[in-house]
Amino acid sequence: MATFTVTVPDTVLLGRGGTIGTLAVDWSHVPQQVKDHVASVYFPQYLTDAANAGGRDESPAERLARAEKKLETMYAGQVRVRGAATEPTDPVDLEAFRTAKAALVAFAKTVPEWSTIPKAERKSPTAALRVLDMRAAARGEPERDDWDHYVQHYLAANPDVRKTAERTVRDRAKTGKIDL
Repeated sequence: MATFTVTVPDTVLLGRGGTIGTLAVDWSHVPQQVKDHVASVYFPQYLTDAANAGGRDESPAERLARAEKKLETMYAGQVRVRGAATEPTDPVDLEAFRTAKAALVAFAKTVPEWSTIPKAERKSPTAALRVLDMRAAARGEPERDDWDHYVQHYLAANPDVRKTAERTVRDRAKTGKIDL
């Protein structure tokens, strides 16, 4: 059994991006056996989630390989960044990113691999990403497990998207003054 120190935030965001709210936690008041329990349940769950990411139809060997890949990324010190944290902050880049991502999601829903995603999971924001990763793996490319590579590839192949994004951002800036 390993013993190590974990740095955790004093404020926990509840819901995606804190949509439910925030909760201030004084970890010094949490007994050690509770911390041990949380770690023993959720650390293995991190690897189990990776193993299950391919859907129900994957074989145990494929699931194990996926978990081993996640473990290797952990050993390498890599952590997946999720959600809005991967989106650009520049307004034009953000508009282009969102347009490209929407087009990629629409594309993913049209290919045969989409049918391998269990229906209950198809509304997940990562379902389309999993499809793109499956297609990459079938071509002998590495799975990316993030949107950036696919979005950049899409934008390189579709330069008009960036021009449209520039126009959209410029038009939004012209909305005028609002006096409330």
